[in-house]
This record gives sequence, structure tokens and C-alpha cells, in this order.
Amino acid sequence: MDHGQIALAASGVVFGALLSLLGSWLVARGYFKRQREIDKAKEEEDVHLAYNRLMYAFFAAAGKRPKGTSTRNAMSEFEAKLKVYNRHFDASRIQKSAIEQAVQMIKDHPDDFEDIPK
Repeated sequence: MDHGQIALAASGVVFGALLSLLGSWLVARGYFKRQREIDKAKEEEDVHLAYNRLMYAFFAAAGKRPKGTSTRNAMSEFEAKLKVYNRHFDASRIQKSAIEQAVQMIKDHPDDFEDIPK
């Protein structure tokens, strides 16, 4: 092998390494960009949930509790998380299943539950 062939082989290896590095960088860039979008959506949802908790703290300080709000908030949070994580689940079907499971658990273990005072 002469110096020309060695240089050609070395330049081929360097070119291949640069292409591989560029491909890896593009994949990583796309992944981190998508992850940042998810993180921003999570941050917005966390702020919204913190605001709701703050309002409930004010309600509790006044000796009040909203009627049925915990269920609506849980459903809203569940739907928001599905949107944030971009999952293609049927939210209403899953919520219906959760309701049925909760009712069954109350029937199966009545001693584990108590009525909420009015």
C-alpha cells in the first residue's frame, strides 16, 4: 500500500464517521426537541394543578369544599396527561372503566370506605 491508498482509506473512514456523527446529531436533536415540548406541556399542567390546589386551600380555610369537583379535576388531569404524552387512548372508555372498578371496589370492600361528611 502506498501513501495515496492509505490517505484515500483514511479519508473514507473520516467521511463515514462524519456522516454517522451528523445522523446521530439529527436524531438526538429531534428527540430533545420533542422532549422539550413534552416538558413545556407538563410545566403548564403543573402550574394549572398548583393553582387549583391553591384555590382548594383557600376554600378549606373558609371551611368550604366544592361539590363533586375532585372527580371533575381528576378527569381533567387524566385527559390533560393523555394529551401531554400524546397517547392515543380512548379517555372516555378508560374513565368509564375506572368508574365501574371504583363501584365494584366499594361493593367488595365496604368497610374500607366511609361517607364524606356534609
